[in-house]
Amino acid sequence: NNKSRCIKMMDHFKYRNHVCIVEELMSLNVRQALKKFGTSGGKTVGLNLDAVRLYARDMFVGLRFFQKNGLIHADIKPDNMLLNERKTGV
Repeated sequence: NNKSRCIKMMDHFKYRNHVCIVEELMSLNVRQALKKFGTSGGKTVGLNLDAVRLYARDMFVGLRFFQKNGLIHADIKPDNMLLNERKTGV
């Protein structure tokens, strides 16, 4: 639905016995956001705690979806956690 804060799956296909998911285009990943918004004067200061809470909640919603549907994400890392342009959803 349009109220979901999680990324939208547009399509999927199998390649070399792996399920590949085509998702909506997102603007940056968590590693890029940390570099862009989590530094001050060249020092790493981290992201705003409220933003971290929202991102974590969205990640847990997504992981719960995977669990309910018997799916496994084999490569969870900041580079694969995508954010929208407004940085309001993972």
